Amino acid sequence: MDVKHVQKENKCLNCEAPLDQVKDNFCPSCGQLNNSKKETAFELLKDLVGDFLHLDSKVMGTIIPLLFKPGWLTIQYIAGKRARYLHPVKMFISIMIIFVIISGLGNSHDEAISPEKKIAKDSIRNAVLENLASKDSLELADSLAKNKLLSINKDATNFNISYEDNATIEGIRDFSKKGVTDVEVLLDSLHKEKTFINKVLYAQGLKLVNLNKMKAGLKEYIGHKLPWIVFSLMPVFAFVLWMLYARRKLFFVDHLVYAFHIHAFFFLLLSILNLIDYLTAMDLSVLANFYMIFYIPVSMKKVYQQSWKKTLIKMFLLIFGYMILGLFSTFFVLAILFLLY
Repeated sequence: MDVKHVQKENKCLNCEAPLDQVKDNFCPSCGQLNNSKKETAFELLKDLVGDFLHLDSKVMGTIIPLLFKPGWLTIQYIAGKRARYLHPVKMFISIMIIFVIISGLGNSHDEAISPEKKIAKDSIRNAVLENLASKDSLELADSLAKNKLLSINKDATNFNISYEDNATIEGIRDFSKKGVTDVEVLLDSLHKEKTFINKVLYAQGLKLVNLNKMKAGLKEYIGHKLPWIVFSLMPVFAFVLWMLYARRKLFFVDHLVYAFHIHAFFFLLLSILNLIDYLTAMDLSVLANFYMIFYIPVSMKKVYQQSWKKTLIKMFLLIFGYMILGLFSTFFVLAILFLLY
């Protein structure tokens, strides 16, 4: 900051704290530059470019090591070299926001190029194939076919179900949305006979429609709460590391920093993959999986400085412990968020 051509005052224009016009270039209370001179348009643009380049260099100086130097950022942070890098928590939150935005672009792109996918997700057909893939489901499908609700095409390599009476299926969905849960009321509304087979079939139809709505709602709910869920798992990941490396002279916060870095890497890589897929339709998930398999043990070895044998054993223990504790933590967080929602 150039302070040679400023016009100093005896008090801060921001917080009105008293200043020394000779010695005080900045306000000791709020840090604002002691300058009452109006900025020119060139100076305003110059400051903007300077701030952007500073931020840009800090971002690139963090993102590149995060992607290509496993464990480097954690080592630097523990060593106290933090000013040149983004704060691990802020970086993680920023990357999660980017991930959610890019994922949304990908979803909208898929729906735009293939609108039939959205219809398939909400249809009873998918519910039948997903939830009734047993012997009973085939028997039910045969019964539906006999009642002219389904057309079934079965051969050695293909099993296909389609609906003969779309109006009936839509009717079940419409009356379910209106709160109809009683089968007899549904049959009366659809002007169907109250035979035993109809009661069984339409009761199953109601169940599948409601199951589809529950699944869609739960998926959407988890999608909206994903950043909070993942954020809440950081202490769980750090706790497992703390248990595995109890003999190392590291504080819990050091393990927590590593947790933020490793998860930030994971979601940044996913964001890049989703963006590439959105722009070019290239699927690089196989290469990404191999890179993650390489990245995790290398980062653990560099941060905790143990032999490859101990590192690999502790990596598998970390994954197992994280999955078990993370599952319970996720259910707990979802319950809390549901109560607060």
